[in-house]
Amino acid sequence: MGFRQRAFGPVARLTDRLSDDAVPLSRSAAAFLAAVALRTGIERFSDNSVIPLIRFVHYGAFYASIALWLIVLLRALTGETVLRAAKVVLPGFIVLLVAPTLDLLLSAGQGYDISYLWPGKHDVVTSFFTFAGPFDAYGVSIGMQIEIGLVLLGLFAWAMAKTNSALRSALTSASAYVVIFVHGALPFAMQWLFGALEVEYRYSDTLAALWFVTFALPVLAGLWSVHTGQAARLPWGPMFHYVLVYAFGLLIGFKEREHVFDGVDLFEHLLRLAALFVAAGCVRGEPSRLSWPFAALALALA
Repeated sequence: MGFRQRAFGPVARLTDRLSDDAVPLSRSAAAFLAAVALRTGIERFSDNSVIPLIRFVHYGAFYASIALWLIVLLRALTGETVLRAAKVVLPGFIVLLVAPTLDLLLSAGQGYDISYLWPGKHDVVTSFFTFAGPFDAYGVSIGMQIEIGLVLLGLFAWAMAKTNSALRSALTSASAYVVIFVHGALPFAMQWLFGALEVEYRYSDTLAALWFVTFALPVLAGLWSVHTGQAARLPWGPMFHYVLVYAFGLLIGFKEREHVFDGVDLFEHLLRLAALFVAAGCVRGEPSRLSWPFAALALALA
């Protein structure tokens, strides 16, 4: 038995069990939701702060967005199918319990203030090349750095077990780090986008949740179309037609009344546009088992 088989064989067997055809995707999704709920609950003790309901939504959207992008990476870089990748990535979020637990242990029960990287407090370039840099009052804690390191090692091992290529495995881990870092630097992204558009904004859990859901919805729709093989058969004309009609209605509405347009407004409208686009594709595209429920969800968001 060679070194690679000894080192990565257990990983291959574990991922095969998680992604087995007999395992329903709903079970993997339930494991993901349970992990997010437990992480948020434990983080409440580590952060020493009250977590309102909207923050649960915000954190759920944050982790769901990361999960979707990891599935995209694994599909693109390892050739794994969307469904099998999802069945491994989603329950793999049990690793979320590592950071707040370690933080409580390392701080003798005091906990650390886990947060995003913030303009004026953190240097985004330095943080990127120093694995989020040293922890100072708030930001990426030691527990989070260890947690992210475990995720990257796990993805490297999975990619090695799948492709037997050190280069592709390293690229998978590096790409995953970029995905996680970009999510953790959300305030910098908001500052750049709203500054470029000259839109006023104030950071809030509502705005952050809208941000992640808006950008995650097209990714989810893309993964679904790849999984079902329907991307080439979607009615692109009607889909763009509905979006343009909505946008035209917005222009008319803004001319008819004065309105202070802020960041939440922007992402509420972007979310509706994305939802209408997806709904049009689900309804007018080739029917499948989840087309109509997906369309109903998209229309509800719109």
